[in-house]
Amino acid sequence: MGEEEEEDEAEVDSFGPIERAPDDKKAAKGSFGTKNPGLFNLKGAIYFLSPDCDEMPADLEKQKPAGFIYTDKLDVPLRAFEEGFPGVTDRYEYFGVVYSGVFQIDKPGKYRWRLVSDDGSRLWIDDKQVIDHDGVHGNEAKDGAIELAKGSHTIKVWYFQGPAFEIALQLFIKPPGEKARPFRLPDYAADLSTALKKVHAEATADGIKIKLDSAILFDTAKWDLKPSAIEAIDAVAQVIRAHPGCSVRIDGHTDSVGADADNQKLSEKRADSVKAALVAKQISAAMESKGFGETQPTASNANEKGRALNRRVEIFIKP
Repeated sequence: MGEEEEEDEAEVDSFGPIERAPDDKKAAKGSFGTKNPGLFNLKGAIYFLSPDCDEMPADLEKQKPAGFIYTDKLDVPLRAFEEGFPGVTDRYEYFGVVYSGVFQIDKPGKYRWRLVSDDGSRLWIDDKQVIDHDGVHGNEAKDGAIELAKGSHTIKVWYFQGPAFEIALQLFIKPPGEKARPFRLPDYAADLSTALKKVHAEATADGIKIKLDSAILFDTAKWDLKPSAIEAIDAVAQVIRAHPGCSVRIDGHTDSVGADADNQKLSEKRADSVKAALVAKQISAAMESKGFGETQPTASNANEKGRALNRRVEIFIKP
């Protein structure tokens, strides 16, 4: 046995027992694989496979997904195939799910990972494969490790289900100097959490909605962003970066004071200004901007309080 093999075995042995919080429950049917993107979820793309597959096809992600599901952690213990994989409602065998997301760490060092699956699974961090546990097999664990710097990192997990028999998928993490535990995305999203609070983001059925008060962004009747708008734009950019592959729609709105045509132009220019500011932040997501003038009020324009609520820019992020 070589030195490298001995080191690998030592890493596996050092993973240690799994620590769970008192309120941390394993995924049960109905509590995993929601269709709602939420604020802190991994996005799972579902693919249907041919019955002659014995592992995930290498070109899988070039295919069109059959649908999408979301979860904050991968923690489905062994179960009979009749119970189904949570969120995959119309297939019990020969399917794959590719989960992706962004997580943040404050402590640099070697992070150890464990994938438990029946059948196959793979783990990538920052596009580097850390664990290859693919193929048709029983409920087995496989470990891997990677050095990570402080900051944000991408994560991707492939899950492969072969012939109908049993199902399992669990991902655990062991940060340097800490005990192993289930990997939960919200536990590694401190900066994202702060950004979401700054812009009062809310989860919708389609993704994330952010509503920005025009008074924070613009001077009266102007569409150039004020210096004080930088903090809000930075927070929006951070939320978008946390959802790779998302699409973004930016809607401008005004109150009913002034001519309709002027309000329409103002709303369009303001939406364009926000889009341009996000592009300047090197946001690569597909973005579109549109103005609605005074046509979509959320409050009465008969008083200043209502008019202030109607002067807004809304940003919709669809994972």
